[in-house]
Amino acid sequence: MAALRAFDAAKRQGNEGEIVPEIVCYEKQDDWGGQWNYSWRTGTDHYGEPVPSSM
Repeated sequence: MAALRAFDAAKRQGNEGEIVPEIVCYEKQDDWGGQWNYSWRTGTDHYGEPVPSSM
């Protein structure tokens, strides 16, 4: 996330000579939030991937 924020700041500042790459993010969950998206689910998700914590 820090890298995304740094690229966003560089793009907004319009620093000449700096190349800001196009960034595409993918989310495997149904909702945004990643680690901070609370869920009661544990074990594995519907893709068979392990759920490391409930928060």
